[in-house]
Amino acid sequence: MGYDARNNRSWGNGGQGRRQGYTTEAEPQIEISLAKHYCNKGQMLLPNGTADVYAGKFRNITNHQLRKILDQIKNFKSQSGKENFEKVRSQLFFLLPMAAYNAGRDRNLKPLYDFLHRHINEKSICEKQDLDVLDELFTSIIAYHAYNKVKG
Repeated sequence: MGYDARNNRSWGNGGQGRRQGYTTEAEPQIEISLAKHYCNKGQMLLPNGTADVYAGKFRNITNHQLRKILDQIKNFKSQSGKENFEKVRSQLFFLLPMAAYNAGRDRNLKPLYDFLHRHINEKSICEKQDLDVLDELFTSIIAYHAYNKVKG
């Protein structure tokens, strides 16, 4: 272990800028289509439901960062009506490495990566209805996120 006098810190605690205590273990992936997984819309959208719980997990994430993801989801949703669904689906999958990169740079974004990792995979996004559910869920998360910022 060495010492970096310029930055007044020691080296050797993970190196390469990794933070101690940062883990890459994500929540388990959803193994069925999102439309089936969230067939009970009340459980997903009402207060204390899934969207509200995730909004709480995202409390340290700015609204702007969440809106960027929502904009991408809405863009993919609109493209799915015009283009081949498989093409749109593969573009949606690209959100995961981008979210992983951002979570690696900013620890506060790890809950967002975990959410995307859980909800976007080959088994959960099978048809356009799954994109619709993802859009509804993420829109609701942002609504609860904004409400909790004002309330808290």
